[in-house]
Amino acid sequence: MVAGVAEPRLVKAGPDARRVVRILNRVTQVLVSIPPPARRGREDARVLRQALGYAWSVAAVGAPEEGFESLERWAENDDPDARWIARSNAGKARLSRLDPDRTAALARTAARS
Repeated sequence: MVAGVAEPRLVKAGPDARRVVRILNRVTQVLVSIPPPARRGREDARVLRQALGYAWSVAAVGAPEEGFESLERWAENDDPDARWIARSNAGKARLSRLDPDRTAALARTAARS
């Protein structure tokens, strides 16, 4: 589902992209609401985390302000998967092309331990 809503051809800009950001925020919140020990070893949690590690950068290209703001919040989160998702997206060329400085700052924030 996550990869489907973040299809680059569908999330170009405007209301659709902002809607995807809202969906990704809800899905990310669901993932981090599961205690980390309960996520460990679960295939569904791993697959969802990987999908979010891709999808956020696609949505951010279509809705840059909302996308970066959300990713920055997730990068500051205490949850290791939330930070991994932000860090993974900060490594995407599409996000770096959009705003290299903000992407670099996002990567630094998400890399903290």
